[in-house]
Amino acid sequence: MRIFFKSIPVLVFALLTTLIPSLTLGLQSYVLNKQFITEKISGELRNATFHTVREFDLWLKERFYEVRVFSNSYEVTENLEKMLNTPEARITEAQRRLTDYLKSVRGKFPDYEELMVVAPVGRVLSTSADQVGAPNLRPDWLKQARVDTAIVGQTYWDETGDKRVMVIAVPIKATNG
Repeated sequence: MRIFFKSIPVLVFALLTTLIPSLTLGLQSYVLNKQFITEKISGELRNATFHTVREFDLWLKERFYEVRVFSNSYEVTENLEKMLNTPEARITEAQRRLTDYLKSVRGKFPDYEELMVVAPVGRVLSTSADQVGAPNLRPDWLKQARVDTAIVGQTYWDETGDKRVMVIAVPIKATNG
């Protein structure tokens, strides 16, 4: 019995010398693994965000290019000049041709919900939609258009289409400036 009681402190000491380093290493391993995984996930999220932004910028650049091509079309520039410089009877013909052109383009490019031509005063001159709503343009859109800058509006939720919408616009320059 005496030997048993004398060996208890040795047994406790042996147990503590085994458990303390094991628990310490386990805890340190857990902390380092958690830190490594957190850094790895953060890096992957940064990488995914970078690629998403780059793809969105490329997509937006392509849309601006298309809109510039649409707006520089003969149908747009010539009919706008007719609408601004001719009697009322010919304005309706020019407006009809412009509307037909916008509807045709809209049918070929599904990325666009609506195409419209807006006068500098904010009045819609022609649109590809059946119902004409007020354009959701930025407050400084006219200033941007005058310096020939592409206009990007804020995204907003369109209740009728049940989706997010973003307005983009480019100025249309007449041949005489």
